[in-house]
Amino acid sequence: MEDRSLPIIYLTGATACGKGTLGKMLADKHNLYHLSIGDTRRDFLKRVQEGKIDHISDEIDKHIKARGVIHEDLLKQPEEEELFLGKYKRVPAILSYYNRYTQNLPTFPVVPAIIREKIDEALDEATKGPGYKAMLIDGLPVTTGELNEKIVEEFKDQFSGLTIVIECSEDVARSRYIKRKRLETDDGAKFERRMERTQRSLPPLIALLEGRYNSTIVKVVNDGSKTAEQAFEDLEKMLMGCEIFVGIVGRKA
Repeated sequence: MEDRSLPIIYLTGATACGKGTLGKMLADKHNLYHLSIGDTRRDFLKRVQEGKIDHISDEIDKHIKARGVIHEDLLKQPEEEELFLGKYKRVPAILSYYNRYTQNLPTFPVVPAIIREKIDEALDEATKGPGYKAMLIDGLPVTTGELNEKIVEEFKDQFSGLTIVIECSEDVARSRYIKRKRLETDDGAKFERRMERTQRSLPPLIALLEGRYNSTIVKVVNDGSKTAEQAFEDLEKMLMGCEIFVGIVGRKA
């Protein structure tokens, strides 16, 4: 099975708008593979900081234990070989993350590799059961600039044509962000920076998806006045009125 066969649905919105919670609920009910880019990057950060990267090879492990940069020659997958070091379909994305983190470089550029890796994982799981109906990617925009456009362009052949946008007020988002505090560095100042970045990058992303890629945009407001279950009911009701979504998951709710 080719890795281009799993349709992608984008789930986006401002920081702490509830997209992670709603995305997980949607994925669990409708058999979607939920990729939270933020959760994956946080997991990578934790593993890199704690030195808990799974054994790849003795040579690569030496660099990691010494906290040194892994030489690019060790991260090249020979074209004639189907597997990297005989074990992986691709060079594990966490190694690229590790290299950028070790050099104090932004880790955003690793996101495309994360998506490719997760597509492989989702399709591998399909060999053990009925498989997922689609991949729900939660986390764009990852930054400002051209990276979002490059990501959407790379995976355009898999794009289902559906984008879900979760909206909420800045005050509600700030309250959620401070309350959940996923990292020790999460505070009001960091929220303001992230919100400012989102306000600059989210509208162009939606315009790109809707304009160049003819995406259907489904918007739902998650304003904090409802429980997660009630917000999910609102979202699901809207999606069951969307032909693209129904075509992917079927009519059964």
